[in-house]
Amino acid sequence: MELKNRIYYEGDLDEDVLIFFMKKTNTIDFCSGKTKSNLKIALIELITNAITHLSGVAYGRVLVTKQNDDCYVAVSNIVNPNSLVVLMDNIKRIKSIKDVKKEYNKLLADASFDKLVGLGLLEIFNKSNGNVEITTESALENTLVTIKLKING
Repeated sequence: MELKNRIYYEGDLDEDVLIFFMKKTNTIDFCSGKTKSNLKIALIELITNAITHLSGVAYGRVLVTKQNDDCYVAVSNIVNPNSLVVLMDNIKRIKSIKDVKKEYNKLLADASFDKLVGLGLLEIFNKSNGNVEITTESALENTLVTIKLKING
């Protein structure tokens, strides 16, 4: 659903949802230039992580919105306890890195096809200049995790 300054989806997250958001970000006018490019990269990383890494059930929410002069993206997904621990450990490690872009380039240079661990979260932090907010809420034996980014140009 698209409203003025907002694109929202809730349901099963899959490649079709990713394609939908890539097409929609081409046509939105509330984010432009470098911000729109960073938004696309962040959406790819966040939705892909929700589909492949966070849980066996890729049910979640995706929201792209403009508030004041800032563009935001938030992706929520249900995560099992083991995945939550790994995710939070990775986020803690990334938040401790002084130069995320330098670390990303180092990992990218050293990466092989079968070892691209950590690049997605580093890219998310890089494209949002560290403006990342993580919230969690209990969902029976699992946790609903929301990653919200303020996207910069």
